[in-house]
Amino acid sequence: MAPVRYDFKDLEELATVGAKLFLGAGSRAFMEKGEFTVALAGGKTPRALYEKIAATSTLPKETLYLIPGDERGVPVGDVARNQTLFEQTISKAGRFLSAPEGLNPKEVSKKWSAELGIFFTNRPQKNGMPVLDLAILGMGEDGHTASIFPGMVLRDYDKQLTYPVDQIGEPPVPRVTLSMQFLRNAKERWVIVAGERKRRLIDKILSGDRFADNLPVAVVNPTAILIANQ
Repeated sequence: MAPVRYDFKDLEELATVGAKLFLGAGSRAFMEKGEFTVALAGGKTPRALYEKIAATSTLPKETLYLIPGDERGVPVGDVARNQTLFEQTISKAGRFLSAPEGLNPKEVSKKWSAELGIFFTNRPQKNGMPVLDLAILGMGEDGHTASIFPGMVLRDYDKQLTYPVDQIGEPPVPRVTLSMQFLRNAKERWVIVAGERKRRLIDKILSGDRFADNLPVAVVNPTAILIANQ
């Protein structure tokens, strides 16, 4: 099924509508099972959305769980760490479950997978994996999402909750990321982008372009795409 596409004039408009969509997704989750589990994108694009959610959400904070979609191997408090963004914004709306700190991505990934496995014990499963209610995802101009980049060999991590990622991306630091299988298992998967170059790549994906279809942001199979045309 093709994702629902939303086009906005700017990030402020995206944030206003996105916060309402977030409230709707959360309300459905709370009605179904009394909690809401969300994976979060890092980067600059979702900041306005997170600020709007923090300011307007009426969902119960105690059982609204916020999980990084990926994390960078830099110290806690560093502005390059996604945790810093989340703590400045959306963490006010719920309970933030941070990724472990560390510079060795394999060790951090192993520890994070274990922590997530414990958290999701006795919570809904599908296809042998836990089920997030919502994954909010970004996209790089190369088509990466979370810290899953084009050309990464992922077969060694089938059925894992997280992957270790060597130095790549901007900034070029070690990373850990939620796995493709875990993200694809989410009930809703939103991709949030801004700018003309990213909009053109989204257009290619939605048109069925054979190359674009193999990019991680397409493989994650988004259910909605929110585009700020600025």
